[in-house]
Amino acid sequence: MAKDKILCLRHEVAVIGIDLLNGFFKAGKLADPNMKWIIPNFAAMVERLEGCNVIYTADNHSADDAELKTFPPHCMRGTFQAEVVRELKGLNTELIVKKKTTNSFIGTELEEILTRLRPRVAVFGGVCSDICVIQAVITLSSKAEMFGLERIIVPKDCMTTFGGPGRNVEEIDRNIFNTLGFVPGVEVIDSQKDLKTVIGPQFIWENLHK
Repeated sequence: MAKDKILCLRHEVAVIGIDLLNGFFKAGKLADPNMKWIIPNFAAMVERLEGCNVIYTADNHSADDAELKTFPPHCMRGTFQAEVVRELKGLNTELIVKKKTTNSFIGTELEEILTRLRPRVAVFGGVCSDICVIQAVITLSSKAEMFGLERIIVPKDCMTTFGGPGRNVEEIDRNIFNTLGFVPGVEVIDSQKDLKTVIGPQFIWENLHK
């Protein structure tokens, strides 16, 4: 085991990636290449959390979805845009949860999956911080006891939002992280590199003694 890896032998940790899709990074009307800097950080996090389950919640829209009344068509079902970015495929055990709204828990299998996996810790990443990510984190916080979830960890370098006229990305992200810091059970950390310090010793120690 590499020195900087955390061995999750019994799948105590679930990584939840929100909309890490081609339609937000590489192609389409909502794609913002300036967000791509989080992809290698997310990949490094998954590799660091060796043995974890990775759950990708992914926009998979139909033409009549209510969300498309607010946003232009994006990540349409069966298209390149609706696929997880190539850089993140095959890194660990992956589950794809298709969604039609900005909330990953509405009309999806996410709740069922977490009930089955029962992770002790959930670690979040993805886009967009001020829309889909914050909704997922807050909803999970309200349901944590249902899954036996003990901690929700949000590394700042694994999520962001899109730019554009009138949008100060750094300020938006900063405000989101400040807000999440007040959500019950949520821990905001500076970087996925800090996960070894935050959760590593506990899990390695417990696993070595089972």
